[in-house]
Amino acid sequence: MMLRGERQRISRLKRRRGAVAVLALGFLLIAIAFLAFSTDIGYITVTKAELQNAADAAARAGARRLANGPSEARAGAVALAAANEAAGEFVTLNVAEDVEIGRWNRGTATFTLLTGADEAGGNAVRVTCRRSGARGNPLPLFFAPVLGTSHADVAATATARVDSSVCGPFIGIDKVTISGGSYTDSYNSDAGFYSAVAARHNGHVCSNGSITLSGPSYVDGNALPGPGHTVSTSGSSYVTGSRAPRTDPLSLAPVDFGDSATNNNNHNIPISDGGNAPLAGTSFNLSGGDHVTLDPGIYYFSKFTLSGGSGVTITGPTVIYCTGDFTASGGSVANLSQIPANLQIYCTGGKVDISGSSSLYGVVYAPSSKVVRSGGSSDIYGMFVGKELTLSGGGGAHGDEALGILKGARRRVVLAQ
Repeated sequence: MMLRGERQRISRLKRRRGAVAVLALGFLLIAIAFLAFSTDIGYITVTKAELQNAADAAARAGARRLANGPSEARAGAVALAAANEAAGEFVTLNVAEDVEIGRWNRGTATFTLLTGADEAGGNAVRVTCRRSGARGNPLPLFFAPVLGTSHADVAATATARVDSSVCGPFIGIDKVTISGGSYTDSYNSDAGFYSAVAARHNGHVCSNGSITLSGPSYVDGNALPGPGHTVSTSGSSYVTGSRAPRTDPLSLAPVDFGDSATNNNNHNIPISDGGNAPLAGTSFNLSGGDHVTLDPGIYYFSKFTLSGGSGVTITGPTVIYCTGDFTASGGSVANLSQIPANLQIYCTGGKVDISGSSSLYGVVYAPSSKVVRSGGSSDIYGMFVGKELTLSGGGGAHGDEALGILKGARRRVVLAQ
């Protein structure tokens, strides 16, 4: 027979075992809850990472197309976002709310939102990708509904900026002057020859200093002066795009001559049709109506002078390097292809003067020279970069958007940090 004390001891042990079981069950439920909510948290984290990837890609795509205008930039961002998925659904953007165009200041690492016409002067695109209740696509959760929360809002934002030393086809590092009825616009030579009725609006002009327009001159595009400087217009001159000062100063690469001083096509330069030798050492000179045709290639000159109605014709891709003054004010350089990329002129002399009565299809890159174009009704097509840039005399300056990356001069898109 069990003693009374023994029965009490056994009863106490049973009660303890029951308490431990309840406590263990409680801990098990807590562990399961943590595991469940960890699953939801992990799901949110993965989805946010997917949205971030989509935002990064969309912002880059938008920034790459900024040169074609705000609408093109937004379209590029929307299209790239839609190529990405988050939580098993393709990412969609609300153009009015999720794609913003502004100015990124590298010095302060800040984004300033632009609106209206000022968007044309933007250098950055900010994109926000969302899964939210307000958009009708919140992220459904697995275990949080136990606590009354069935969905979560998740978003990710990215900003991509155009890291560019060149903000347009027409640049005067210290200043730009446009007068006498001269004007700028743009076209794309890949799509055909320039047509005034189909001209594009990216004839951007920029500087580290001031930009001055006078008379009936105009800029069909942005006129972006340097930090602390302004655009001055007088008479009936005007700018169709932004006049907002640049927040980042221009920093253009110097001319890279490579091995052109010793590896060039100077030896192929023929005698002129007037019977004269245009080359003396590395100095090129034509006058008195003389004319020569240069074979495609690379040429290196210490000085280049055309005068008295003389002329040079190029028939294919040609690069001309000049360490001294480049003067074609009394003659012409004819690019038979009418493709600006086929004539590239790089100079370090004090002045580049290509005034005259004939049109020029080409690139002039002379960041340490004063570049002057004045030629009555004749036009220029391509890209002109100088320490100072002067356009006068009534001709049009038509930037060629097909030039793309040239001497590292156009644009590189990076995520803003």
